[in-house]
Amino acid sequence: MRRSCTLVFLLASSGCGPSVETPDAHVADDADARQDTGPAGDGWAEVAPILERRCVPCHRDGEIGGFGLDTYERVAPLAPSIAGAVSSGRMPPFLPSEDDGCPSVDDFRNVPAADRARLVGWAEAGAPRGIGGPDRLVHTSEGPLGPADRRFAMELAYTPPPLTTRADDYRCFVIDPHVSAPFPTAAMSVEPGNRAIVHHAITFMVAPAQADEARRLDDAEEGPGYTCYGGAMVTPAYASGLWVPGDASVLEPPREDVGYWFPAGWQLILQVHYNVEHAHGEDRSEVVVWETPVPIGEVPRNLLVGDYDFVIPPRTARVEGTASGWFTAAGTSDVLGVSAAEGTIYAVTPHMHELGQSLRVQLVHADGTSQCVLSIPAWDFHWQGVFRLHEGVRAVAGDELRVTCAWSNPDGDETVTWGEGTSDEMCYASVALYSGR
Repeated sequence: MRRSCTLVFLLASSGCGPSVETPDAHVADDADARQDTGPAGDGWAEVAPILERRCVPCHRDGEIGGFGLDTYERVAPLAPSIAGAVSSGRMPPFLPSEDDGCPSVDDFRNVPAADRARLVGWAEAGAPRGIGGPDRLVHTSEGPLGPADRRFAMELAYTPPPLTTRADDYRCFVIDPHVSAPFPTAAMSVEPGNRAIVHHAITFMVAPAQADEARRLDDAEEGPGYTCYGGAMVTPAYASGLWVPGDASVLEPPREDVGYWFPAGWQLILQVHYNVEHAHGEDRSEVVVWETPVPIGEVPRNLLVGDYDFVIPPRTARVEGTASGWFTAAGTSDVLGVSAAEGTIYAVTPHMHELGQSLRVQLVHADGTSQCVLSIPAWDFHWQGVFRLHEGVRAVAGDELRVTCAWSNPDGDETVTWGEGTSDEMCYASVALYSGR
């Protein structure tokens, strides 16, 4: 992968949740049961699967959501708040839009309109218990790749500052996995040590020289790690994995022989976004790695397109910037492997900072026609990530990948340009491709 990036994902409060009695409960008579359901006949048994899939990944004990939504008794009193959050789109927090021909995104937070309407209708009917439904909703965190093959823990535990200092803390940790020979990697993610405070985490692969540079940054600050708001703070750093609360953590390869090599002697930088609004304590997270089950047949190509020359003047309501990259027929080589330049886009990673308003990724064909790849009409720095397309978008030689960002700086007194700091901005999107269709 070609550049470091910082994907910020917090997963918050207010939203969905979960479970209560067994299927035999409340089996009085049919008339009583009908009186205890919503206008569409919905009771707990009907809405529980939606809550379990869409809300419980974050809203359960010990998770970043701050409160549990895993039983009927917990959910029913919050039904009006859940309805408001769901109908407004505030929860679950999901940035991409499928309007204007943009492709669907596979993500547990991408709630179909029918499911949103069902939750709202159930809440408006008074959140009836109805017949049956589970006692407790359960989220299974293990993804489709099964147990990880390798684990590399933070070298020391870290405790973020208390809420009296700040709610959000971005911290990077250098991890030496002591890799003496390259190994094939299908996916990489993070196992949080303290899920109640880990908001999101990103892994970066770095060569020895960049690892040494990162350790110097670590040595310059007290305690384990170093501050890293915008990325790994060293270049190049290859973004290789992401963890966010829920089950969208691991970017599963589009094919089992698609993967990349972890080079011998390279190290890892783990960027963790901590949020201590609801909890506090110590964390010692691990980087987890899945190896390819078969020999690597293809290394996915990452095309990163960014606008590095934008200028955002002070007191400005809206500024736009655009950048382009192109697909070619030739392959591309680097230390991570060889892959075809053209192919099928299966995932998109967009990134801006807190002045961002919107971001759009388009594929512009040689004949002038265009196709939306990803659209985020209302950017939120704390809810970004890697977005897996439900159906890939084919890019051929001669196609242009165009990224358009918009920012707002209505209250700022300073001009803002590209940079890694909290007061700087960014604009880029990286797409992952493989040769399949």
